[in-house]
Amino acid sequence: MTTKLVVADGTEKRVPNSHEWETLYKNKFPELIRRLKEGNLDPIAINDTFQAMIEGKVILDKKPVFTHCLTLGYNILIEQTYQRRIISRTESVFAGGMSSNFDEWDLNISPRRPNTFVDIYELIRDGDFKTIYNSFGRSLDNLCLTQDQIIDFVEHHRERLCKYRHYTFFLIKIDDNFFVVGVKFSSEFDLYADVFRFTDDNFWFAEHRHRFVIPRSFRTF
Repeated sequence: MTTKLVVADGTEKRVPNSHEWETLYKNKFPELIRRLKEGNLDPIAINDTFQAMIEGKVILDKKPVFTHCLTLGYNILIEQTYQRRIISRTESVFAGGMSSNFDEWDLNISPRRPNTFVDIYELIRDGDFKTIYNSFGRSLDNLCLTQDQIIDFVEHHRERLCKYRHYTFFLIKIDDNFFVVGVKFSSEFDLYADVFRFTDDNFWFAEHRHRFVIPRSFRTF
């Protein structure tokens, strides 16, 4: 049986200490209870997560925290992709335009992918791409989506994109190189798609609350 968790992988299996339990009790549990009453959460995922925490099967990360999960208890699904759509040829979705780097860097590749659950994280600590993505405690390959999946997410979960012309980021891999797609509102209604090299030294500030969408990591116990 597969246990459904609402937390991402980190680096160390252990039972939360007393301070962490107190923090969860004061800051997280009331919000979870409220959402459960509103019917916005998956009760099975919540129950499995709490049980795994009690048994020390949840992986807690001692590394500096750069992001905060906005989708705790929610299941956001990107369905299996078939069309192999690419961002530079999807003007109807990105009416605000797109970076010419998609073509100039020859990034017009998007393989098929199976059904994929994703989580959305909000930036809470300044950092560059390398630092932020490595803070998730998983291999970069496991954090990637395809351009077709990004397009699907934008089409079906537009309301979860970062507002105020700030970016929602998606990691992609082309051949052996990593890039980061940034989607933002260029106007009230139109979206613009940008792309950055993963190794760029751009520094992203927490005050802008940029978002990061990554595949959810399920663990089987």
